[in-house]
Amino acid sequence: MLNNNDEKVDELIQHFMRAGAVGPKPWQPFTPPHAGFGGAVLALHNRGAIKQIDMMYEGEAKKTWILTQHGLRDLVVESEVLEGKLVLEPRHLAIEDLSCYELLCRLFDSDWSWKPLPDGKKRKALPDIDLTAAEDITPSTIYTLIEQSRPYLQILNSLVQLKDQGHCLVPQGAQERVYSKILKD
Repeated sequence: MLNNNDEKVDELIQHFMRAGAVGPKPWQPFTPPHAGFGGAVLALHNRGAIKQIDMMYEGEAKKTWILTQHGLRDLVVESEVLEGKLVLEPRHLAIEDLSCYELLCRLFDSDWSWKPLPDGKKRKALPDIDLTAAEDITPSTIYTLIEQSRPYLQILNSLVQLKDQGHCLVPQGAQERVYSKILKD
């Protein structure tokens, strides 16, 4: 749309854009449709939004119309979303097929919180997640570095299944290979 209320002008601009008739050097000649667009062509030409130029196309001199830089500057692009869908909509896949982002989102949706993984002695002092302590496993804290450990996040999303498989404790702050081993068991 070119800041106007004329539907014919809007439709004509769409023809220009689809045809690639955008200055200063279009890649092919473009002649605006004549039926019903005479007034729109004149209105855009008078405003300096389009102009006619000569160009060489397939070895021949041709006249073509282009949308000028002035016309492009005045162009307002509008779009209507017909069927909304979240860009990062949660996928309903098996835990092992989810990305780190999706695994984190599932945990946050279940009221888990995040804290940075501490260093040294503080890391060793982190409490294990005790799977035998209660009937229900309650959300806790996710301890990670900025870069997430996918096996760790997979385990946190699978605590009920791990408990059912007989696992008793899940260490916090362990190396990734520890979590990978738990997942393989």
